[in-house]
Amino acid sequence: MVIEKENALSSANLNNILKLVKDFNFPWFYRPSTLNNFPYNSHALLDPALGITSIHYDYFKKIFDRLCETHNIKVNKLLRMNINMSFHYTAKHADLHVDHDFPHTTMILYLNDASGNTLIFNETFEEKKQPQIDYERNWYKIQKEHTLKHTIVPKKNKVVFFDGINYHAQEFCKPDEERIIFICTFQ
Repeated sequence: MVIEKENALSSANLNNILKLVKDFNFPWFYRPSTLNNFPYNSHALLDPALGITSIHYDYFKKIFDRLCETHNIKVNKLLRMNINMSFHYTAKHADLHVDHDFPHTTMILYLNDASGNTLIFNETFEEKKQPQIDYERNWYKIQKEHTLKHTIVPKKNKVVFFDGINYHAQEFCKPDEERIIFICTFQ
């Protein structure tokens, strides 16, 4: 399952989000990537281990609920909710990963125009096909058993839903860009 929808929010709603997350007082925190290769900035709204971690949770939860309702997506349990900002790296793409080691759905709302496609692979975590790392080039080799299923081109105000148990990764944005997303995982 991959659902993509452009113009997910009204211009006013999107502008309010951008005003909030681009304000110099918005708290961004350094996060290592899956294997510490590609750090990024994040603002956790809901952490699986800690629960609600941000005063902005209610605001973004309403946006998440509206996006799910609009696309007839049923949510039994919200697992994780973040605003992430990633940057340029010379590697081909970030770590292949899954956010949880059990079935779940991932929602991404792209908050700005930036390069850096989202790559979704056919293989799932349950299949125990761990990606192989090429340490010399500092990126994953996509083995024969890791085949690209879908490429999502990021676009400001585009929302996507996909099976989060599939390995996925992001390509990196250009050197003069930052890639900002609102991401949630849920069952």
